[in-house]
Amino acid sequence: LGRPPLVALPGANAEAAPLQDNLAAAMLALGRPGEAAAHCRASLAIDPARPKAHYRQGRAHMALGEIPEAVAALEAALRLEPDNLQVRDALDECDDILEAAGGPPAAGARAAAASAVPWGLPGVGEDLEGELLAHLFATAAGELEAEGQVGAAIHLAHREAGRGVGWGSVRIEGAFQTQSLLREAVGFVRGQHQVFHALLGATVCQKSRVGYPLVWYAHPWPFPLEQDAVVFEMRSRGGRKAWAAPLERRRAGAEAELGLPVELDPECYLLDDDMAILPA
Repeated sequence: LGRPPLVALPGANAEAAPLQDNLAAAMLALGRPGEAAAHCRASLAIDPARPKAHYRQGRAHMALGEIPEAVAALEAALRLEPDNLQVRDALDECDDILEAAGGPPAAGARAAAASAVPWGLPGVGEDLEGELLAHLFATAAGELEAEGQVGAAIHLAHREAGRGVGWGSVRIEGAFQTQSLLREAVGFVRGQHQVFHALLGATVCQKSRVGYPLVWYAHPWPFPLEQDAVVFEMRSRGGRKAWAAPLERRRAGAEAELGLPVELDPECYLLDDDMAILPA
């Protein structure tokens, strides 16, 4: 997935470029900006006029401390979408960094960012973790574009012989309204035989459609409380990890889109341990 397709068929490229964009978003969320930049380069090799790829490439360079390169990527995005508020905000951040440093940041900051190693889910390798987050992100983004909202769902990942990882999902609309409804929905999913062979269970919901649990009031939250977001919570048989992707508008009056996922505080999670989807 780190290279453009060898056979440049229009239909294949139409699918491959968004996939690379989503993988870049997942790598940024996992603290792997070098890999995010590589996916952006693959996307731009397919189609150089992809604002999201330029923007995420800029964010990757920022995370690596490569501010001049970040500015170049963000300016390329801005030429394609002059009214993109996300890109303008990122450029402002770059200006602030350069002004504070009196020039490009020191190499030490770049090395510190590159050496940061995120904690992974037990039993789930980093590559698979990135693939799973990219799948969840792409599914939610497509649903938001098609329906204007993201429905609550539980996703199960399992290995398929000779075909890598497969997914199954169960919609649990209305479950995130009360504790009893949520327990009932999770209990139903846990009773399905597919759960016993699953590698990972993931819960996805839209913040504005949640009545319980309101975790953003009780634990550190990376966005203003009034901002809507989509929450992704992944659980293996030995741990959990969660992200939130803000709903953002690239320009005034535009439809909301998913912003880049941000990893949440370890205490900020949707399902208590006694509601874990996968058996220990």
